[in-house]
Amino acid sequence: MTNAFNWKQYTDEERVKRGETKNENNTALKRSLASSKAVERIREDTPKYGTLAISGKTASMLAQKPKQFKIHKQ
Repeated sequence: MTNAFNWKQYTDEERVKRGETKNENNTALKRSLASSKAVERIREDTPKYGTLAISGKTASMLAQKPKQFKIHKQ
């Protein structure tokens, strides 16, 4: 039995059962690694690159957020 959260493990097991080899030419993985490296290189010069700043409006909305939640069971 499998679920949506462990699909990677399931597909790996099925690939082994069929005798297939792992696809080492994974372009999505290569792009992800390349973009991560690029962001790290840019962050050496600009440390706040790629981060979100909290504006005054966002800060005021966060201040209004309830600190405790009441949970009622049915």
